[in-house]
Amino acid sequence: MSAPFYLADIGEVIMEWHRVNDRGGIGQRPVYRVECGDCSTVLSDRCMRAALLSDKKTVIYSTDMRPTTVGYIYGDYSAPCCGCRLRDIACIACGKELGYNITFPCTKCLSSENNSHYWMFRECNVTSKQILFEGNIKYY
Repeated sequence: MSAPFYLADIGEVIMEWHRVNDRGGIGQRPVYRVECGDCSTVLSDRCMRAALLSDKKTVIYSTDMRPTTVGYIYGDYSAPCCGCRLRDIACIACGKELGYNITFPCTKCLSSENNSHYWMFRECNVTSKQILFEGNIKYY
């Protein structure tokens, strides 16, 4: 299976995320709850939103922790713009394809500034809600 045209190397995603979302302190950056677009299974409460440099209309959500509600589908493939290895992921509740995992980041991407977010969800396959914090309380 060939890689979708809108995949980007992790360095590109991170640089664009900082450009779009950098608002000062770490605590001020938006965090999102992301759910499967078909069955509403919660995928992560630790996602950040980014637009791809290669296609500014393409939005993804990324997280640094492996979601327990996704599984791998198909095999690894090479990212079209770098040496990273990717594998598509799907919701384990309903089977909807959601995005991809960077299974082996390339040297170029690892050497650039990164946020260790290797789990990517395509905006068109998920729903999201910004998480708001007031003290130690989370609001969706």
